[in-house]
Amino acid sequence: MRNQRSVDPPFPGPPALEPGPPSRALLVGWLVGAFLLWLAAFGLAQEAAGEIASVPQADQALWVMLFRWSPVAPPILAGAWAALQLVRKGESRQLAIQSAQVALGASVVLIGLLIPKPN
Repeated sequence: MRNQRSVDPPFPGPPALEPGPPSRALLVGWLVGAFLLWLAAFGLAQEAAGEIASVPQADQALWVMLFRWSPVAPPILAGAWAALQLVRKGESRQLAIQSAQVALGASVVLIGLLIPKPN
């Protein structure tokens, strides 16, 4: 029998990185993005409510109220997500990032609904 030696590859590659907690910069980035999109959705909602209020139509007060209060949905959804995950898994920075992602996604959907569409 021959003596077998293990041979190291010539280029071993970078060492494997272990996943750690998300950085604060990542969290701040998600929060800033979510806030800016929410702010845009808030402005669009108020503008749409004003336009609806200026044209007489059936159920006008209801639609104005819905458009004025629609920007409340993203923070409520993010808070509900955070509360649910907090009960299930406990507090973490990853939870904060996921909550910001939920708020950002809800704001994007709200902006899509509020953007004026051609008739």
